Amino acid sequence: MHYQVSDVSLHLGTGLAVMPDMGGVRLLVVDDEALVCWAIERAAVRQQAHVRIAPTGAEAIACIGESPYDVAFIDIHLPDINGLELLAQLRILSPATKFVVLTSDATPGNRERAYARGAWQFIEKPFDLSEVGLLLDECAHHREGRRAQAKAVPDSRTGGSPG
Repeated sequence: MHYQVSDVSLHLGTGLAVMPDMGGVRLLVVDDEALVCWAIERAAVRQQAHVRIAPTGAEAIACIGESPYDVAFIDIHLPDINGLELLAQLRILSPATKFVVLTSDATPGNRERAYARGAWQFIEKPFDLSEVGLLLDECAHHREGRRAQAKAVPDSRTGGSPG
């Protein structure tokens, strides 16, 4: 399935997306439910986030290996791997990424396991899209803070200040 929204072209089922380099929050959505992916993508594009969809754990691992993401939303129930196991693997591959677990199976045990494996947030399905927007805003502020901090650190190679 293919559809176009704003400047992000998604090909559901392939995990492929064209993400222009415009400096917005980079979001990876790992979920095999097309409607969930579509809804998150719509909310994210409104905030100028760049979205990539990975319907399987294997595709998520490939995506993280190709480029960095500011945040990843991961469903617990994926066709090829438990999302909590995937979360642990992705944290190793991309420690700077913030991970949000999405699930309709929000048991206390799943919540505890998600946070123990490094989840930043835990969202129960169905969820309000405004919650997605708030999380993306927080990621954008965190990202800008990291950029400002990096600019303020003197370049040790030259002994001078950056910029």
